[in-house]
Amino acid sequence: MVTAAIVSGELLPALIAGSVGILAAIAFIATGESAKPFDMKKDDDDIQGNDDSGNAEPREMTTGEQAQAKLDDYRARGKLSKDQEEQIKAGVRQMKPEHRKAIQDWVHMKDENPWAILGLNLLVLIVFLGFFLLFCAFIIGNFEVNVFDPKVYHRGWQWITGNKGGQTQARTVHHDLAEL
Repeated sequence: MVTAAIVSGELLPALIAGSVGILAAIAFIATGESAKPFDMKKDDDDIQGNDDSGNAEPREMTTGEQAQAKLDDYRARGKLSKDQEEQIKAGVRQMKPEHRKAIQDWVHMKDENPWAILGLNLLVLIVFLGFFLLFCAFIIGNFEVNVFDPKVYHRGWQWITGNKGGQTQARTVHHDLAEL
């Protein structure tokens, strides 16, 4: 079935689109564009007056200042209570130093290996493919419908449109009525 679809050309547009997408992702990662920071302006930045339209040169915040600013923001919005904050700090203090370093490296992407990112993306793709195949196995096992057979979709379309597919009455043709 698959070889017939490939030979007939029905699968060709999907294969081309998928290949172009994968090649574009590989090129994006390999050129290093994915490692560059992407600064997106939020809608509420203008309301708070944080736009950089003034003449003063903006200073980048250090990671400690960013964390403190985020913590202050959460505290101001009421998302974290003092008890929750202390619980989080105590949990971080109890971690082993190598675990803390691994988490910090993961958060700040210290390992800029494009193959690691590509590998993680492929793992996610394999997980979704596995879920799809499990769903197909469920359909085949419980409903006895082969989702990989193109005839199933053809018969389904005929059933939806009301076309009985080849069950038409014989028509009288003009030369049948002619005198012999």
